[in-house]
Amino acid sequence: MGNTCCSRVPKQPPPIILRMPTFPECHVCNSKIERWDDSRKLTFWGSEFCKIHLRDGTPWCSGCERFETQGQRGYVNLEDGRKLCEDCESIAIFDPSKCNRLIEKMREFYKELKLEVDKDIPILLVDKHYMDKWQVT
Repeated sequence: MGNTCCSRVPKQPPPIILRMPTFPECHVCNSKIERWDDSRKLTFWGSEFCKIHLRDGTPWCSGCERFETQGQRGYVNLEDGRKLCEDCESIAIFDPSKCNRLIEKMREFYKELKLEVDKDIPILLVDKHYMDKWQVT
């Protein structure tokens, strides 16, 4: 009778499979980000980008904070130096009279809650310098 125990033991160890790490692709320039400390992630959008774009002059939207990507239509320049992407520009309000419908919807909402607002609601359109002046640090 042979030793059945030894026939179950493999003669060679199983091969070790090494996987190469997968590196993310920069959302802005489409290059591979080969070092983890060279990348950043936009928290809301989840897009990864090379941290060099934080200081290389790549335009970014002051509304949603997305960077302009290669091949994308240029961002709209505002008078105070900020930029808006196409998506944010499409919903931006540049004229206070355009807010009237929004104000009426707000009044209806509060009226349904039995909280009528009988005063005018002031709407101010301001630039970056005005916002910076009132920013709490």
